[in-house]
Amino acid sequence: MNQFTGTLPISLSNASSLELVDFSSNSFRGHVPLNLGSLSGLYLFNIEKNQLGSREGDDLSFLTSLTNCTNLKVLSVYFNNLSGELPGSIANLSTQLEILFLRDNEIFGTIPQGIENLVSLYALHLGENSMKGTLPDAIGKLNKLQALNLRRNKFSGQIPPSIGNITRLSILLLDGNDFHGSIPSSFGNWGFLEQPFISQNKFNGTILKQVGAVKINISGNSFTGNLLLEVDNLENISEMDASENNLSGEIPDTLGKCQSLELLYMHGNLLQGTIPESLRNLKGIEELDLSRNNLSGQIPKYLEEFHFLQYLNLSFNNFDGDVPKRGIFRNASTISVVGNSKLCGDYGYSNNKCFC
Repeated sequence: MNQFTGTLPISLSNASSLELVDFSSNSFRGHVPLNLGSLSGLYLFNIEKNQLGSREGDDLSFLTSLTNCTNLKVLSVYFNNLSGELPGSIANLSTQLEILFLRDNEIFGTIPQGIENLVSLYALHLGENSMKGTLPDAIGKLNKLQALNLRRNKFSGQIPPSIGNITRLSILLLDGNDFHGSIPSSFGNWGFLEQPFISQNKFNGTILKQVGAVKINISGNSFTGNLLLEVDNLENISEMDASENNLSGEIPDTLGKCQSLELLYMHGNLLQGTIPESLRNLKGIEELDLSRNNLSGQIPKYLEEFHFLQYLNLSFNNFDGDVPKRGIFRNASTISVVGNSKLCGDYGYSNNKCFC
């Protein structure tokens, strides 16, 4: 966290007793030295948040030299300009390696099958690169893994059922890829999963209901069926985004048990029926978007009592009756009810005309 510039010195390897090397948050450029393997006692190597790399596709050779560092526990190179194919030699990194951060670079290629050798990993971050291919079945052998970040790459194919073997997983970021197929039933093994982000893929089928998450984002897929009928298992959830899918049926009454909810997005689905009375329990909610569904009935007056509500979008449904007037409904800039032809009310942006 300084303003150092220039290249990393090749002579670094002469300091053979080094155990910790941290050059993070500076402005170093160029290649990473290839002779780091002589630092046999190295347990932390951190060059994150620099401008290292040539963008010529040959910047990751230094990873092979680090396979000689048998005590290495932390390896972080994220947020640089490192370009190249992820070498198969990462499978030969220290079996004591606990943290591997390679995200926010220009890495391409596939995840080597030998990733299963890194048995001590509890954080693997490969997100924001250009990696592709399928997720190897061997990933399920990393049973100590607590955080897996593959977001915003070009991964494809189905999620292997073996991923359910990683029962300690608490953070799963798969969003912004090309995964498809249904969610493996083994997802239900994740009792610690707090943040499953799988949005912007091509997943389909129904949503599993066993995951007890704090934040969940499944938006931008092709999920069908009812929405989380056992959602009472998620009573600690604070954010849920199930928007832009093909979910149908009614909003489940059990959603009202999620009293920690602050953000709820279900727009762009095929939901029908009324907004259930049980949602009056969501008094801490800050943003609620149910737009572009087939919901009907009256807009609940209890929404007037939601003092923390800052954004409400009920547009393009089939609501009828009067628009409430108190609470958030006093501020036309924070709500939208357009596209409900049966609504009536003296409302700010309607030029004081009745909607019906």
